[in-house]
Amino acid sequence: MSTKVTNRREWEWWWVSLTGNPIDEVIPEYKYVKRDVLKPAIAEINVVTDINIEMIEHKKGRRIVELQFKVEPAIQPSLKFPAAPIIDMAFLDRIMRFGISQEEASNIYATTDEAKLHATVVLVEERMAKKSMPALDSPAGFFKRALRDSYATPAMLAKKAPAKKLAKPVETTEELKQRYLAQRAKEAFATYNELPDPDQSELLASFF
Repeated sequence: MSTKVTNRREWEWWWVSLTGNPIDEVIPEYKYVKRDVLKPAIAEINVVTDINIEMIEHKKGRRIVELQFKVEPAIQPSLKFPAAPIIDMAFLDRIMRFGISQEEASNIYATTDEAKLHATVVLVEERMAKKSMPALDSPAGFFKRALRDSYATPAMLAKKAPAKKLAKPVETTEELKQRYLAQRAKEAFATYNELPDPDQSELLASFF
């Protein structure tokens, strides 16, 4: 988006357009319109949008008679999204087979050292597979105790955990929302740039 300049119009016209007040209503003095309507609107747009607005005043003698606005894109750093977490769903399923919910398994997965977690999962799986020993009353409870109390031996921890199969990164709801809003803003600016100047002026007044 290159720098654009709106049409010149009487400041009274801008007051009516920006406030929505009827044209036959008593209009305040320009200094109050500038203080109470124009400057706050410009400041808000410059803060919350990707464009910068600059007001241009045109005088006749010592009086301000007309206004127009310069519109240019704000200089901002490119939007960067944090890397989405990658979870090995096959390994997560192994933890869930102990009777642990997906949410809790995901939390454990995200907060536990990988080597220790893998060794503990293997330990519990081997214990459950031993037919010579009584079945575990609560594999989930045993797994949590084993993890908490570090049942896995140093030798088991030394074993290299298998390489993760990288699942497709899944964006969080907030990341999807921000990406959606950024794309919508990009499309809106492209549409705005294609409009003729009078339509841009009218749209800008409505936006204010």
